[in-house]
Amino acid sequence: DACSKAKFLLVEDESEGAGLGWTAHLMTLALSIAMREGRVMIEVQTKQPRWCTRAPYTMQCFYEPWTPCATPPQKGFDNATKWQPDGSHSEAQLATLALSRFATEGFWWGTGNVISAELNAALTQHLFTARPWLQEIAGCYMAECQITAGSFVDVHVRDSPEKREERGDAATLDEYATAMQQEL
Repeated sequence: DACSKAKFLLVEDESEGAGLGWTAHLMTLALSIAMREGRVMIEVQTKQPRWCTRAPYTMQCFYEPWTPCATPPQKGFDNATKWQPDGSHSEAQLATLALSRFATEGFWWGTGNVISAELNAALTQHLFTARPWLQEIAGCYMAECQITAGSFVDVHVRDSPEKREERGDAATLDEYATAMQQEL
């Protein structure tokens, strides 16, 4: 089958402290890299799971699978080649990419410039399609609040003591609420 012949980009999400939005952005960039290289992107479990405490210990707990291909056996990706911006990994069947490398090694700056808004939207939709059980919970909550799809705006603001310190004099939650009311 096609999966047995595929080359993979094994993404490791070990970006402690990164929020869902930033992680989603980095996942989208990683998928664009995988697509350019003709690789199948699979998120692999890290030593410290970030998003859920049950198998598969990745974002795939909440979102539909990105591919029908199975995750390669652990022993396979323990010996995988580290993805390199210069393409020196190109012959390897398994290449690994830790999301933290986008920031720590600085190569992500140019990557985002090659992704159009339309492609970014399509990749984001592909990566973050909620599993049916999560869609059902969202539907129940919407029914409880008497809202219908398209009749509300969802705003995610990450607020914590750490984020407030990181942001400095950024807007407060009350200021976000006021701005949203003005926009509506």
